[in-house]
Amino acid sequence: MKLSNLTTLDLAGNDISGEIPSTIGDLAGLQTLNLRYNHLSGPIPEDLARLSALVELDLGQNNLSGNIPPDISNCTSLVTLWTATISPAIFQIRSPIFRSSRR
Repeated sequence: MKLSNLTTLDLAGNDISGEIPSTIGDLAGLQTLNLRYNHLSGPIPEDLARLSALVELDLGQNNLSGNIPPDISNCTSLVTLWTATISPAIFQIRSPIFRSSRR
C-alpha cells in the first residue's frame, strides 16, 4: 500500500515500541509526523531525511538513541523539531535551517 498523499501521521501516545521503520521515508508527501509519547527505541532513521515536505517532526518522549542524522538538513521545509529526551547532538548539525533556531 502506497501512502504518498498522506500529509499528517499522528501516532502520539499509542504505546508503540520498537524502532522507527526505514520505510517511513517512503511517505513523500508527509508534512507532519508526531511520534511523541511512545516507547520507540534505537537510532533515528536516516530515511527521515527523504521527507522533503516535512514541516513538523516530533520525536520527543521516546527511548531513541544516537545522533539525529545530519541529512535531516535536507528537510528544508522543516519548521518545528521536537526532540525532548533526545541527545543534544542536534546542535552539531551544520545547516542553515538550524542556525536560525539558535538565536
